[in-house]
Amino acid sequence: MLLKANILKLLKLFASDSRTAIVGYIVISRILLGGCVRYLTKTTIITAFQIANIPTPLWATTGLVLLSGLLIHIRSSKSHSLPKASLADFQIKLLILLAQKHEWTAQDIASVFEVHIEVVNFHLQKLKQRNMITASIAFNRPSQWSIDQEGRRYSIEHNELR
Repeated sequence: MLLKANILKLLKLFASDSRTAIVGYIVISRILLGGCVRYLTKTTIITAFQIANIPTPLWATTGLVLLSGLLIHIRSSKSHSLPKASLADFQIKLLILLAQKHEWTAQDIASVFEVHIEVVNFHLQKLKQRNMITASIAFNRPSQWSIDQEGRRYSIEHNELR
């Protein structure tokens, strides 16, 4: 019973700090690899408690917090902004066409550029994902596509509208 209480106490202590968690992992793996409790001698328990009770240095804690913050910032900036890569030539032509007239259907655009409608739909969806165009949808009518503010911004910044 005392051994079980010591193991539970040791596990609770190890879970409170990352460094102690590593020590706990090592101790527990030694126990499991041995297949018995022979590694849990009094000396092992005392050594594990001594390592677990050493305070973490302030510089290590500060560094860990800063690295965590940097990781969160990098991940959130990747997920919130799409890459600023240039658009495909066809997508630029689509933006120029949509800027000239307010609404176009995919079929109209396909006939203007003399391409298959699926090519047009593919590029329209890509531009929509980048918030450059919008579609107005009505019952029993094909979607009407028009340029959005982000598409205008891109076109102006890249001197596509003359």
